[in-house]
Amino acid sequence: MEKVLMIIAFSLSAVHSGSGSPVNDRAARAAQDIPPDVTIPTCLGQNVTLPNGASQPSSDAGEGQIVSVGWLKNDGDKENLLAVHMSGHFLSNLGTRRALLHVPDKGVTLPGVREADLGHYTVRVHSVRKGVLHVQDTQVVLNQQDDIQLEEDKSQIHIADDVIYDRSTDEWHVQIMCGRFLSEVKDHVTVMWQTPSNQLLNSTRSDNGHFVLHVPNPVEQGVYSCLLQTDLCQNKHFVSGIAASLYVNSVEQRLRVLESSMSSLQGRCSREQCVTQPEQPPPQPPSPDLAGVVHDGEYILAFRLTPGIGQSSYDTYTKVGYNDDDPLVRRVMPAGCLTVDGSQPCDRHYRSKVLDLWDGLHVEKARVSLYVNGSEVAFFEFNAVGENYINWFKAEKLTNSSYTDVLTEPKNYCSIEGAASYRRFYINRNYGGCAKDRGWLVVADTADGCRPIWGADPPYPAVGYMHGKTGQLWSSKYVRQADVLAIWVKMASEASEE
Repeated sequence: MEKVLMIIAFSLSAVHSGSGSPVNDRAARAAQDIPPDVTIPTCLGQNVTLPNGASQPSSDAGEGQIVSVGWLKNDGDKENLLAVHMSGHFLSNLGTRRALLHVPDKGVTLPGVREADLGHYTVRVHSVRKGVLHVQDTQVVLNQQDDIQLEEDKSQIHIADDVIYDRSTDEWHVQIMCGRFLSEVKDHVTVMWQTPSNQLLNSTRSDNGHFVLHVPNPVEQGVYSCLLQTDLCQNKHFVSGIAASLYVNSVEQRLRVLESSMSSLQGRCSREQCVTQPEQPPPQPPSPDLAGVVHDGEYILAFRLTPGIGQSSYDTYTKVGYNDDDPLVRRVMPAGCLTVDGSQPCDRHYRSKVLDLWDGLHVEKARVSLYVNGSEVAFFEFNAVGENYINWFKAEKLTNSSYTDVLTEPKNYCSIEGAASYRRFYINRNYGGCAKDRGWLVVADTADGCRPIWGADPPYPAVGYMHGKTGQLWSSKYVRQADVLAIWVKMASEASEE
């Protein structure tokens, strides 16, 4: 085997044209100091494929045909032949225990990269063109994976406008946000936080490339820094020189926390932040049958979906005979279930008796509202006259929306039942393969076959909607997740006067 490879190595290096003069691109490249054609970042122990450099060699070395492809390791001025593909045969010189694997149309795979494998390689292709034998080199550099490349706004850091309630601490917290960190290896990136007293804290959560710290109470005054950390190549370390800092005034931020806490206790909230005020009696219901329901002006809360609790939203919505308006149920139900603020604790999907009484209530309008941090981010309004508690949710009944195109664009789904058992409350424009599916709203009750294309698996159920004013691809950057979906209903005026 070694003798055969020595002969092949000689033939790969001593290539001449029909006139007797060498035809070799490598010398020309060296004279011009041209950078390598391909740089491959890798981690030690991984398998790496060295490219072909050209199409596969042909057994028929005729006009314009490839005669051979060789892969050589460059050690200083010396070239060591690793493998060659010639006349339909593949020979490897890496060793019996670490043989190179030939991958047709791609190249050769180097198994379990070692430190000695890092460096420069040449992929040499011999071909015959117009009766002359030519050689073309492709220079490849195999490097250990460098630290991540970040976007220009990597150092942005700021205090969020809203103070947020943290269920894990049962407290309100100031939020500091750092990012946006995006790269080809973003799954390997985390952010640690350094406090004014030099404590290192983990990020509380991350959201679309931003990392958030819920500042511990009482708020400490001084400089907070976000430090980028990566675990590339299974080696967890801080990225040198990557940090962003912010000075925090403790008096100012402690007042914000106190105000939010007091506001929550007193029930001072608008419709966008709160559905009911526990310390004040609700408005007089329009009918004795609706005693105990949650009101917001003329609207009644018929259903509130809570993401991430592992319970099917569709099964709860269609569970006839079950409702959360019962006084005994209210005593043990978290107060957050009566709000549209997703930061408030809630352990269920809220289902009102309105759904069971629908047929006798003269429901005139139904509104599906999506909320993020207590603010409505999207809505759909339906004419519910003459419909039951299920079939009002259909395309021909849509009358208004925050989306400018949903009334006029075609739709292949617009229903509560949705598609199969995993896409509920589904408003979709078209299918075309997972990467080309386009729509406006979907509730993922369970895992979806398109999820690897659409994005990572969230805690189920999840409420997906399009950020902006028009429908978009479910695989696009416009997809967002709401933390509350609420269905509101309004009765006809004559029904409310009975």
